[in-house]
Amino acid sequence: MENEIFHRDMHLGESLDGSANPIYLDTMKDIISALRRHGTPDSLMRCFALHTLWRAVGRSGETGFLTFDGMRWDPYFSSALMEIPQPKGAKFKVATFIAGARAS
Repeated sequence: MENEIFHRDMHLGESLDGSANPIYLDTMKDIISALRRHGTPDSLMRCFALHTLWRAVGRSGETGFLTFDGMRWDPYFSSALMEIPQPKGAKFKVATFIAGARAS
């Protein structure tokens, strides 16, 4: 059934991509800047959460398992790293937190 629906939509020129629109760097910079201007502990924690989610490519379920204690320092890249566990496939991804000139 899924194959039939896929091919029907393909021949009709229907959109096959049901994923959400991506969030690009300019949008992230605007959001992070607004939160930083607010300046409360809650807004700064939201900045960290958004940075983490963006670096985890939107895999919000996995970022729920992260802790500050799970961070480690990478001397080669001079940055903090976090392993992001992916329970479904029993794998992990590494997110890198690099300090730079940009807010995001």
